[in-house]
Amino acid sequence: MLENILNNITSIIEELLKKDDKDTLLLRNRDITFTELGLDSLNLVIFIETLSQKYTPVFLELSLVFDTKTNTVNKLADYIFKFKMTL
Repeated sequence: MLENILNNITSIIEELLKKDDKDTLLLRNRDITFTELGLDSLNLVIFIETLSQKYTPVFLELSLVFDTKTNTVNKLADYIFKFKMTL
């Protein structure tokens, strides 16, 4: 389940950034912050909204992408996974 969440997050970012194959190498490092990956403020809003729809009722807010506990693909996936496990 965690790997599925990781793949979903990565896919959403790839779509938002319109990355081609060579650029996805950067996305394989799941410990880079979302802003370091190249998501701007508009993309971050769309990213969180997309994730919120996909993982309802997990509570996701924009501040998560800036919080050091959840500001990377790995950390956010772990947050979503733990939240889902408590439901």
